[in-house]
This record gives sequence, C-alpha cells and structure tokens, in this order.
Amino acid sequence: MRKAEAVWLVEVAMVMLVPYKLLRERFPILSDRSGSPEVREQLFAIVKLLLASVPVDETWYRKQYPDVGAAIEAGRYESAQRHFIEHGYFEERKPSRLSVDEAWYLAANDDVREGLEEGDIESGEEHFNLYGYNEGRLPTRFPDPTSLLASSG
Repeated sequence: MRKAEAVWLVEVAMVMLVPYKLLRERFPILSDRSGSPEVREQLFAIVKLLLASVPVDETWYRKQYPDVGAAIEAGRYESAQRHFIEHGYFEERKPSRLSVDEAWYLAANDDVREGLEEGDIESGEEHFNLYGYNEGRLPTRFPDPTSLLASSG
C-alpha cells in the first residue's frame, strides 16, 4: 500500500463509524433497560469518550441538522461536536459528509444499482446518505468496521 493510500484509509476510517443501530443489534445491553443501569452508564461513558476523538465538520453538521444549529444558537450546546458526542451519534446522525465511490458502491450493491436503473434513487451517494450508512454499508472499498464486531463476544 502506498503512503497516500494509507493516509486516505486512515482519514476515511476515522469518520466511518459503526452506526449506533448496529452496535445495539450486536450488543443488546445497550438497549436493554432490564440490565444493570451502572453497567449501561459505564458503556455509554466509554462510547462518548471514543466519540470525542471523531472529527465533526461543524459547518456541515449544523447545515445538515438545522435543529442542532438552532440549539447551538440558543446556547443549549457549545458546538456541533458536543451535540454529536452527547446525542447525535445515538440519534444515528453522521459527523460529516462521507465521500461515496459511486462506481464501487453500485458494483458492490446490486439492489442499489437496480434502484438507480428503475429511477427509485438518483445516485449511490443519495442511497448511502439516506439508507446505506444506517444499514452498515460502506461508502467505498476499505475494511468493514463491523467485521471487527464479529470476533467479540
């Protein structure tokens, strides 16, 4: 792997988080209210600590989620990053726009390509942003972060 490819992979991987929906499916304790509240609280604290290292595009996030922009203006949050850490990730919001490799995405997802051909969607990028991210689909070719979850447990 060339150095430029390695840098690109790190940049993409830093913002391609496993969607919270998939974490809840893999680790039921995150949504099971019958378990220990102390354990749940500790798990959420760990997740939030990890989220603090995720770069959030302040301008994009506020534009994409106008309710957050209004909440920041009203003083309820100090920044888009703070909102993302406290609530946004858990509400299945993305921290920034993710680039979609259109050709790769359509080749890797037959159903999306068919939807494009039938006029159900305008592009692979549109599909990814509306549905693909929360379904755990990747926007481009790089290691699947959900594959790491398969070995845990």
